[in-house]
Amino acid sequence: MPAPPPSVPLAQEVYEWLVLLDPGVFDEAGVHEARLTLAAVHEKAARLRDWFAANPSTKTGQIRVQNAFEALMAELPAADAVGTEVMDWLVLRERASPMYEAFALSVKSAGGRVRHLHPTNYKRSAVHVASGLAVVAAFQFLFTPETAFWTASAFVVWAWSLEGARRVSPAVNRACMWFFGPIARDHERYRVNSATWYGTALWVLSITAFGPAGVLGLLALATGDPVAGLVGRTYGQIRIPGGKSLEGSAAFAFVAMIAGYVYLVLFQWTLAPLHVLFALSVVAGVAGSITELLSTRLEDNFTIPVITAWVGQGALWLLT
Repeated sequence: MPAPPPSVPLAQEVYEWLVLLDPGVFDEAGVHEARLTLAAVHEKAARLRDWFAANPSTKTGQIRVQNAFEALMAELPAADAVGTEVMDWLVLRERASPMYEAFALSVKSAGGRVRHLHPTNYKRSAVHVASGLAVVAAFQFLFTPETAFWTASAFVVWAWSLEGARRVSPAVNRACMWFFGPIARDHERYRVNSATWYGTALWVLSITAFGPAGVLGLLALATGDPVAGLVGRTYGQIRIPGGKSLEGSAAFAFVAMIAGYVYLVLFQWTLAPLHVLFALSVVAGVAGSITELLSTRLEDNFTIPVITAWVGQGALWLLT
């Protein structure tokens, strides 16, 4: 039985290279390291190409991985062929990112564990926060449990129908990616997008945790998640399992806690004494941070609000 293809090590190397080229942090100082990492990518690619040559197969999974691998490497020139300007590398990154996501998806479908890109995108972060706070306001001031359920149900039906249409029609998928391009991530071209998972989370919350606990879950996602990403990519030094940073996780917990406490004091001050409200906000912030950290296989736009709300609901029962 042949050894497994070295596709996961290659995917990891390409991922690390693309992370170096994050448009939010990449500058002249990173050009040398990016060149060295690209050279390492080509070394691992040569090993994978040799493996494919030595182990030809008609299996659909291996053919898919091999085709995605060749498409990716067609976009990656030799390290010494890339210019010295920052823009040279960012343009290369823009071409390579979608090819990496397609390769990563094929490797994942074949059973490999790979990671998807989450580059700095200030437009996406702004939309994330604004839409999250808008939903919080709707849950607090506009919706009843019944109207929240029917509104979320309508959105879920529309979103999942659109996901189905994207799978059936490449033209629909291209139109969606064009429209949402400024805030979409590359992997959403091939996978269920974050908004669909978020809408599904709202539907679950409308049934299971409508009220203060549900709002705490929504605030954790709206405030803690984007801050964790920005802090982790900019200042993260201490890596923890899953590739995320301790600094980003701590920032998530702190910001979500503050946002939750402000909400509870302003709108739920009759619920319990201030020290109990503070304890509840701490529980929600920590729960959201841990959920974000552990959401490596499941979409965190679903898991963060739902798990945080459920934990908050349990804490509410215990503390009040």
